[in-house]
Amino acid sequence: VDSLLDFAEGSLLGEVLFKVDPVWFKKNRPQSMADNWIVKFNNLKRIYKLVEHYFEEILGLVLKDEQPNLTFICRDDNEEELLMFVNMIICIAVQCESNHMFIEKTQTLSEEDQQRLMEMIEQTMALF
Repeated sequence: VDSLLDFAEGSLLGEVLFKVDPVWFKKNRPQSMADNWIVKFNNLKRIYKLVEHYFEEILGLVLKDEQPNLTFICRDDNEEELLMFVNMIICIAVQCESNHMFIEKTQTLSEEDQQRLMEMIEQTMALF
């Protein structure tokens, strides 16, 4: 991964989610991108619906009004919106059944990076 925008087409997000819960997030291949923002949008929309349902059905959390704007992510490469979506996935990773695997990895980060990560998780959890 070279930049945050590498997550915008969905395949990397899908891989992460598959590691979080391989049953819930069955490995589905995203459609070929071909620089088509509508195909990227459809890929992210499918992933977002799975994430939203995971929060509701597995974690018992319902998203309030604020949601990442998938159109802005796919059409405009909006990093702020993409970061909101990535943060939701990080929240799932640190709250899932196999969270120890992800928490151990975060403990290898510098204290400053751990603090930033915790702030992002808290900020994202405030959306629920």
